[in-house]
Order: sequence, then C-alpha cells, then structure tokens
Amino acid sequence: MAAWQKAVDRLLLAGVPFEINTGGMTRGYRQDAYPAKPIRDYIASHGGRFILSSDSHDTQTLCRQFEEYSVYLK
Repeated sequence: MAAWQKAVDRLLLAGVPFEINTGGMTRGYRQDAYPAKPIRDYIASHGGRFILSSDSHDTQTLCRQFEEYSVYLK
C-alpha cells in the first residue's frame, strides 16, 4: 500500500473533507488539479467528500475550472 493510501485511509476514518485544488492549472504549471486523478478516484470510491479550491489571489481566477471537477462533489 502506498503512503498516500495510508494517509487517505486515516483521513477518511476521521471524516476529513479533501481539497481539489485547481490553482496549478490556472497558473500553467499543471494539466490536472491536485491531487492527481487516481488519488481523487480512490478517495471518491471510498466515500470521501471534497471541497474545491482555486487557491486564487485574483478575482479573475477565482473558481477557475470548478465545473470540470464538480463531478467529485456530493
């Protein structure tokens, strides 16, 4: 089991919501949000809840690309 899976499993037991962060995409550093899709899918398949964050410091990028990741919200 990967270290991230162990950490996720402990957080799931604690009921902690997980953040999907689109900030790196907005700034052009990444093609996908944090955490990576396999991790998001693992969290979702194990009953985890998500919040969306654009990590924005500018009103022009606030809520950027949320519609793409809203499928993870319950």
